[in-house]
Amino acid sequence: MHTFNSVYLEEGQVFSSKIHIIGGLNHEHQTNAANEVYDAANNNWRTAKPMPTPRQALSIAAHGGILFGIGGWNGEIFFGTNESYDPVTDTWEKRNTMPQPREGLSCISHDATIYAIGGVIANHFRVATNHAYNISEDIWSERTPMPTPRVLFSTSICNGIVYTIGGSGKLQNGSWYTDANEAYDPESDSWSSRTPMPTPRYGAACGLIDGKIHVIGGSNHPFRPYCGLKVHEAYDVARDTWISRSPLPYPGVFLAACVAGDRLLTFGGYSDGAVDFVHAYDSSRDSWTALAPMPTARYVAGAALTAGP
Repeated sequence: MHTFNSVYLEEGQVFSSKIHIIGGLNHEHQTNAANEVYDAANNNWRTAKPMPTPRQALSIAAHGGILFGIGGWNGEIFFGTNESYDPVTDTWEKRNTMPQPREGLSCISHDATIYAIGGVIANHFRVATNHAYNISEDIWSERTPMPTPRVLFSTSICNGIVYTIGGSGKLQNGSWYTDANEAYDPESDSWSSRTPMPTPRYGAACGLIDGKIHVIGGSNHPFRPYCGLKVHEAYDVARDTWISRSPLPYPGVFLAACVAGDRLLTFGGYSDGAVDFVHAYDSSRDSWTALAPMPTARYVAGAALTAGP
């Protein structure tokens, strides 16, 4: 976040070992603008220039080594704000504002375009909006909406197809949580349904490893939306099937995730309060390892991997 707080990179981009965790809510439930950088090779952290507009439940997308922080909320205002960050110069720049301010959306980069999908607006109204941001021209356009309006869902891209999984949608059968798994083809601007996720939930993190989308954590408690899960389910894109994998070491919701090399890293989240936990998942061993904690415990933050310092 994607989660909504997962890293979204242009396909074909070479992974580096620097992961930025940006924005979110801290221990005191205060919206912040922190930009902290994890060095996966050395298992340590440093601080980078904060985001100009403090936000929670924003989404981060990356293209050409530049990060884009889009949308979000500060407890009062829904943002369409679009700010880009250059890790080489450690500077931020204001870009063209997204047409529909919203939080809990997912942004993903493909072929020099960022797709900003779903989210929530005033009065807790879930939307299916799909806006395309042309990075080089700095302009937005409307694309075909997502079939299931929802917020705080997980998004990944595989072979040019965007997958939107889970989230909180319309109240159905006494639950806000959905198992929806819908695929978007940017080339044809069309959507199709895929096998639903076994465990409906929202606020989960996700990442793509070896053709499988791993969806981790989240919540589906009927009365306590901050009550996290350890659930870890992987979607095999080619087979359109799901399997259970080793659970997250702690029950977490609103965590961030990023794939670096062959490992999926999870960052923070909410587990009886904001946590600073960092864990790495090794898919070949189906096991987790604890890493150096985040300097600032946070949840509903954005994560992105860059080629910068």
